[in-house]
Amino acid sequence: VYLHLRAFGDAYYCSQLFPPAAAVGDFDPLPILLEEAHRLHLSVHGWINPLRLQNDAGMTALSDRYQIGQWYRDSQKNGTYLCKVGDYWWLNPAYPEVRQLIADGVAEIVQQYEVDGIHLDDYFYPGSGFADGAAYAKYGKGFSNIGDWRRDNVNQLVKTLGERIHAIDPGLSYGISPSGVWADKSSLPQGSNTTGGYESYYASYADSRKWVKEGWIDYICPQIYWYIGHKSMDYATVARWWADTVKGTGVSLYIGMADYLAGNSDPKSPWYGTTAIERQLALNDTLPQVAGEAHFRYRL
Repeated sequence: VYLHLRAFGDAYYCSQLFPPAAAVGDFDPLPILLEEAHRLHLSVHGWINPLRLQNDAGMTALSDRYQIGQWYRDSQKNGTYLCKVGDYWWLNPAYPEVRQLIADGVAEIVQQYEVDGIHLDDYFYPGSGFADGAAYAKYGKGFSNIGDWRRDNVNQLVKTLGERIHAIDPGLSYGISPSGVWADKSSLPQGSNTTGGYESYYASYADSRKWVKEGWIDYICPQIYWYIGHKSMDYATVARWWADTVKGTGVSLYIGMADYLAGNSDPKSPWYGTTAIERQLALNDTLPQVAGEAHFRYRL
């Protein structure tokens, strides 16, 4: 079970580093959930969004007891550790202090609770419109462009988290669920035979292929949220690309599947009924590198 523990820089558990989520307040549901899950022989991986924070209303309410509360008030003046994109604030991974806070937050979870792993969602950079020019001027020497520098910031974060988690408990599982397409072949020769879609290498500066090749993570769980036969991002094409990517690396491949799209009531929809999911599962069975699937999402 991938359990959301930190969605907007707020904690669904008892944290000294991040403020409590409004839905739980001072109540800590995590020990109860872990006890019940383990009684049922279910493993639980703590799922966090590493950089995404709240909107102005949420940030303004934060106490200076929390580092991000202090950074929010500082960023109002000089825009360093936090950047605002649209309605939401984001942590700026260019700064060592930010990467340290995220790593400390993950360490707090795995030291305080009997989780079986840590899972990162695909919320890295929210796009190119990130006001990090000052950080680039300070830290970007040696990089030919801001894109490569941003990818390196994410790479450092990914690598650091893995080292920190496994130093605490080598048996814990550490994985990431990036957007399904790393890059199109027309953009990078190692990319997939996809066209015109969301390329996470450029869109969120997430070099997920490198994380696999370097062995920085235990598993990769790409979100392949398209059906078989999709014109520009065919599920089968993307799944086979990931199978080839993990081959020989020791990194496990779990396919992130879009169960939430299934059950469409329109017979003309490719997601009508459950046929699309069934065909995808059948394809996965033909790929020996696919070690399992993650189904998004379970809800009451």
